Amino acid sequence: MLQYVVTPLVYRRPPPKADARTENRNMIVKLIRYRIRRIDASVVEAAVRDFVSAVAEHERQTTYHTYRATNGVSYVHLMTFPDDAAEQRHRSAAYTKAFVDRLYPLCDAGPTFTDLEPLASAGD
Repeated sequence: MLQYVVTPLVYRRPPPKADARTENRNMIVKLIRYRIRRIDASVVEAAVRDFVSAVAEHERQTTYHTYRATNGVSYVHLMTFPDDAAEQRHRSAAYTKAFVDRLYPLCDAGPTFTDLEPLASAGD
């Protein structure tokens, strides 16, 4: 099992929350982990920044966080969609497909996807 110590790479603040009790019921949360070769770090990080910019522009209700581990080669993405339809739009978007095409060949391990359920949170 990989151990991660992460530092923020890209962060986009979510829109204000309406009612957390209603919002959490349909929320889709995904965790993605992967590792790259150190030589590819600048290419991967440019691709991540481009991708997150596209998400911010086209998916106003999606929250997307990307972190780099202190080892410099492991990454974690945490994305939150308001519902299944938003996740499907994200998955089928041209910018998502372009990111996958750029990222996957550079991965040394992963990516692995984990579905998460909201349990508790504090702050924004």
